[in-house]
Amino acid sequence: MAGEPDPRRAPEAGDGPGPARAASAGPGPRAERGAEPRRAPGSRPVARPGTGTPREPVPGSGAGCAARPARGPAPDLGPVRAQEPPQRPAPGAPPSARSGAGTPPRPRPGARTEPQPGAGPLPASDPESGTASDPESGAVRPPEALLVACALGIEHLALRSSRAAGPGAGAGAGPVTLLRTGMGPEQARRAVSAALRSEPLRTAAVIASGFCAGLAPGMHPGDLVVADETRGPHGTTPCTATDALVAALARALPGRTVHTGPLTGSDHVVRGPERAALRATGALAVDMESAATLHAALAAGPRPVAAVRVVVDAPEHELVRIGTVRGGISAFRVLRAVLPAFLEWHRSLLLPRR
Repeated sequence: MAGEPDPRRAPEAGDGPGPARAASAGPGPRAERGAEPRRAPGSRPVARPGTGTPREPVPGSGAGCAARPARGPAPDLGPVRAQEPPQRPAPGAPPSARSGAGTPPRPRPGARTEPQPGAGPLPASDPESGTASDPESGAVRPPEALLVACALGIEHLALRSSRAAGPGAGAGAGPVTLLRTGMGPEQARRAVSAALRSEPLRTAAVIASGFCAGLAPGMHPGDLVVADETRGPHGTTPCTATDALVAALARALPGRTVHTGPLTGSDHVVRGPERAALRATGALAVDMESAATLHAALAAGPRPVAAVRVVVDAPEHELVRIGTVRGGISAFRVLRAVLPAFLEWHRSLLLPRR
């Protein structure tokens, strides 16, 4: 209503009862307090009568920063216990979870690794081959690389065209290296010996692969031969983990016949009566490079070795007879599919042995 003071308006001089004061001269709350005396460093502000709850400045704050109420008395936390020093685990004891001692620091490159308390002895190393062996069993440490050697360009093409070879397999990159040695035992020996002198392949497992001539009756082109040993002028070379290789080939090539037995070597193509004579020795198949390949591999150092061949001709299906082209195509297709089995065999060598 007109004439009544607005309660929302700030009082001015002369309004309402009480002494009048000017906005610029009247003593407000800050003017009534006057200048605050200086406090000693670290002292707390003292509440004055009528000034409300004392406030202490926020550490590091200046003018215009928010203030917070003074802290009350500290809560009673009970008797204080002295912190005990951390206990070191006993030698050989497993580290406790989140103790800070669970993972040992990595050794610097090139530094010699010393045995830790409670750990077994370090494996003895072979200075010539670069491999390590178990001092108790004498077993060779599993290889990290795989070398597959073949003689002919058509064999190399079949193995290289497998998807399992991956990019760069023919150049030595990846999990498997394909090596074309050339035809004949002497060529194979020189090529394999030179390849295993290079550092990436110094401890590699070696598989000799390609085509062969079957000696046993009932063999057909496209059958697989897994050697349990190879025979040559230098003697007999036993093969590694033959059962695992046979099982891997059966999974990779279901329906294909896999023969296991001795694989003999020759320095020339075998035909006719000579084929029967070799069969009389107990050999299952014959080729020109497998025996020389495995002998050269073991001469370069202890390692797993194997030989897998695909029958391209048999006593009933010799290369000079009708059907050679069809048999060759069948053998080529099988050879294209064996590399995944080789990799599975190689991975099985990397698994810890019980």
